[in-house]
Amino acid sequence: MTVDFALAKPLDRSGSTCDAYECTVQRRRVFVKRLKAGYRDNPLYRAAFDKEYDLGVSLSHPSLPRYVGFGGDYIVMDFIEGDTLADLITRGDSRLRNRKFVRRLLLELVDVVEYLHRRNIVHCDIKADNVIISPYDDRPATLIDLDKAYTSWLGTTHGDARKYGCDGCADGAIDFRGIGLIAERLRMRRVAKVCAAADVTPEAIREVLTRRGVAKHIWVVVLIGLCCVLPSVWYFTAGNSYDNRVGTVVPDSTETDSVTADTVTSVRPDNDTKIVDEPREGRSADKSTATVERVREKTVSDIDSIVLLHYGPLFKRHVYLRELVADSTTTSRQLRMIINKYADAQMEAQGAIMRDLMEHYGLDNVFETHPILGTSDAWRRFMTADSEIISLYSREIPRRD
Repeated sequence: MTVDFALAKPLDRSGSTCDAYECTVQRRRVFVKRLKAGYRDNPLYRAAFDKEYDLGVSLSHPSLPRYVGFGGDYIVMDFIEGDTLADLITRGDSRLRNRKFVRRLLLELVDVVEYLHRRNIVHCDIKADNVIISPYDDRPATLIDLDKAYTSWLGTTHGDARKYGCDGCADGAIDFRGIGLIAERLRMRRVAKVCAAADVTPEAIREVLTRRGVAKHIWVVVLIGLCCVLPSVWYFTAGNSYDNRVGTVVPDSTETDSVTADTVTSVRPDNDTKIVDEPREGRSADKSTATVERVREKTVSDIDSIVLLHYGPLFKRHVYLRELVADSTTTSRQLRMIINKYADAQMEAQGAIMRDLMEHYGLDNVFETHPILGTSDAWRRFMTADSEIISLYSREIPRRD
């Protein structure tokens, strides 16, 4: 592919040994990388150009430029529109304040590095200046400049290992160190920490970038808790339509740490005490009143019994959960696995409680169970203790990472 440099547009992407151009060849917009005049007759630099083209033309990945031509002292690639990541960082581009965008960017870099390593290629020069960010959301980040790349059976990470603190690291770790330095600049310190490990792997970096385990379940639990606790708050503060339904006031409990499933009890009215419906004036036909009509013949003890049936066995796991997190030898991975399993069991128990309440009281909608649960002292104790467990794990797991 022949390039007429008289018609080529110089770009500011030039490096220490090469100039950069944009031009059109055979109606195709291309990027041209050409050795500077002082290096064009140097056989070492010409050999390096040969090597880069031989590597580049053999590769096909969405985050790598496509090599389409070679002219001895220049290489022709598809033009990649966008700015370097270094430019975006310098000018404080708003996209870099979007955690989702940054995570996707780092995941794309991990993916392309893994692709190179599987083909026995170490890039050896991953930095913000060598990452181009497209202005279009559907275009991934592009890793450029294979001029320092080294190909072997990954027996060495050719390059200045001291620059990356990679003496004695696993093969190819230099590239993950480069990603770690980028992550540090983007304030993704947890990712940078993983990249700095001597035995770093793509899977380890992906895990921290895509970690949904605890976070996902914590937020699910929080949302479920809000759905269930807020009706309780409404009941004790503004729910006048429920004010006189329970014959005996249920006191709050602050001694949640010593509670077990066998000792959780509620101060309940006598079995013959009924929930009395006293609707607000003008609201006799609304949905809340209709729900009360269905439950007015039931006692608070019925609600506690349903809660204890499904949540009692689960509640006994709190002792084990606290012992596990108190053990300093337990890893963050182990904590994450056990709290994920507990969160799954918790959601299953809560779903069973709500289904039983719907059947027991003849309800049509799951949301109608929330004000009913607000009358259960056992439910409130369970929710308080569960919240403490989740908070404990959400603090401890990041600390051990």
